[in-house]
Amino acid sequence: MARRVLSLVASRLQSNRSILNVLAFALLIILIALAIWLSVDQLDHPSIRRSDVAGDCVPHYHDQLLEHLDAQLCQKLGCSWQPEAPAGAPKCQIPADHTGYSVDFRNDAGQATLTYDGEEFYGPAVEPLAVNLSVVDDNIFRITIYDP
Repeated sequence: MARRVLSLVASRLQSNRSILNVLAFALLIILIALAIWLSVDQLDHPSIRRSDVAGDCVPHYHDQLLEHLDAQLCQKLGCSWQPEAPAGAPKCQIPADHTGYSVDFRNDAGQATLTYDGEEFYGPAVEPLAVNLSVVDDNIFRITIYDP
């Protein structure tokens, strides 16, 4: 009789463990989903998404220029000075209405020709540029950009 009671208690504990494992797994899934949802929600924060900015007018490889960068120099470069830019964002920004390369010609074989339409911020533009797009396999898409 004692063995039967012990066996019954052991089976109940085993079934309770299975239920606890399922509940723990469900809680883990809910926590992961919540973390993802909160991360995606942060992407909509106005200090992160700035539609009026096209990019950094003075890339970090111009360190000597960054030392002397102010509103006057930024405007001479044809850029927009943003003294209240969020942390991590450049203060000297390329305006969003700046144009760059545009597609001049393309064909169904995955080839295109690009020409530069905008102001040259980083030195002379390479023009025209040729672009080849090809699918290598199900997991690899190759983009080749070169000066013809």
